[in-house]
Amino acid sequence: MKKVMALFLAGVFLFTLIGCGQQKPSEPSDESQQALNTTSSIATTSPVVTTTTDPREAQLQAEYDDIFNSAKSDYDQQNYEQALVEFKKIGSDYWNWIGVQNMIDDTTNQYRNAIIQEADAALTSTGVDAALEIINKGLAMLPDDQTLIDKKSTYDEYLPVDLMSLKPFIDDMSDFEGSYTDSMGNTYDQCIKAFMDGSKTYIINRSYTNFTGVIALASNSIKDSYYAVINVYGDNQLLFSSQKFYKGTRPQNFDINITGIDELKIESKIYYQSWVVSSPQLILGNLELSKKP
Repeated sequence: MKKVMALFLAGVFLFTLIGCGQQKPSEPSDESQQALNTTSSIATTSPVVTTTTDPREAQLQAEYDDIFNSAKSDYDQQNYEQALVEFKKIGSDYWNWIGVQNMIDDTTNQYRNAIIQEADAALTSTGVDAALEIINKGLAMLPDDQTLIDKKSTYDEYLPVDLMSLKPFIDDMSDFEGSYTDSMGNTYDQCIKAFMDGSKTYIINRSYTNFTGVIALASNSIKDSYYAVINVYGDNQLLFSSQKFYKGTRPQNFDINITGIDELKIESKIYYQSWVVSSPQLILGNLELSKKP
C-alpha cells in the first residue's frame, strides 16, 4: 500500500512540473501595435479635402468645382479649345490647383497637336491660306507656343511671291510696267506690257516649284496680220511657249513647273513687218512664284 501511494504522489509532482513549464502566448510589442494601428488608419480614412467655414470661400470653391467638371467634360469630348478656356478660368486659390495645372498642360498638348494635324491636312487639300488660317487660330489661343510659331514660319514659305517684287538679274525687254487692260476688258495691276522682242531674267535660287500667270493681248493691238508669243526658259531650257496672239485671241493662263530652276527667263517675240503703234503688244499679269508642299 505504501508503495502504491508513493507512485501516485510522484505522478502528481511530475504533472505539476510539466504544467509550470508551459509559456503564455507573447503580447505584441508597443512598436508592433503602433504599426498595426497606423495601417488600419490608412486603410479606413478618406482623403482629406480642404474645407472652410467662410461661406463666400465655400461658394467660390463650389464654383471652381463646377468649372473644372465642365472643362473636363469638354476635354473628354476632345473639345480642347473650349476646355482650355474653361480651365484657365479657375484661380490659383482652388483647392485642386495642382490638378488644374496638370490638366492645362495636357490639354495644351492635345490642342496643339490637333491644330497642327488640321493645318497640315488643309495645306495639302486646300492650300497655304487655309493652313495659315488654322495656325493663326491656334496662336490666338497659344500666342507664345514656339511649336506653332515655327510651324507658321514653315507655312509662310509656301506663300506665293509676286514676280514684280523681284528685280531682274538681266533686263533687255522693251516693255512698260504698271496697270493695263487687255483686249477683253480685263485689267491687271502691276503687270508687264511687252511691245518688242526682249527678255527678263530672274535669279530664283531653286526656291520655287511653280510659275503662274496670264498672257493677254493688249487693248490697243488691233492689226489682224501681226502676232506675238511669250517663251519661258529655266536655266536656258525652254519650259513653255505660249499660243500665238493675234487680234481677238483670248487670254491664256499658265502654270509652269520650275522645280530646281535657278535662272528664270521670260522672252517676248513680236512678229510684224515694221514697227508701228498698233503692233501686237502682250500683257503678262498675275505673275507669281510659289512653292507647293
